[in-house]
Amino acid sequence: MLTLNHAFGGTDMHSLVQKILKGTYPPIDSSYSSHLSCLVSKMLQNDPHLRPNASQIISLPFIHDALANLQRGIQAAKQGNNPVALPAMKQSVDVVRKSEE
Repeated sequence: MLTLNHAFGGTDMHSLVQKILKGTYPPIDSSYSSHLSCLVSKMLQNDPHLRPNASQIISLPFIHDALANLQRGIQAAKQGNNPVALPAMKQSVDVVRKSEE
C-alpha cells in the first residue's frame, strides 16, 4: 500500500506463492525514510512471530511523532487555526460565490 503496488507479484499463482514464501519483494523506493523502509521489512517477515504488532508500530518514535503531528493538524482544522489548508479552501469558496453573483 505504501508504494501503491503489490508487495508480491508473479506471472502465475505458483510464482506468486513462491515469492511470498521466500519473502521476495521489490525494495522500497529510496525516497522513503530508512525508518519506514525498515518497518516495512519487519512487517513483511515470513515468521509472524517476528512481525511487529499494532501497539509496537504505534510506539515507534517516528510513527508516534507523525501521529501526533496529524492529531495537531486535525485539532487546528477543527478550531479554524489551520493557516495552510483553510485559507485556500476559503478562497475557493469565495471564488465560487463571486461567480454565482
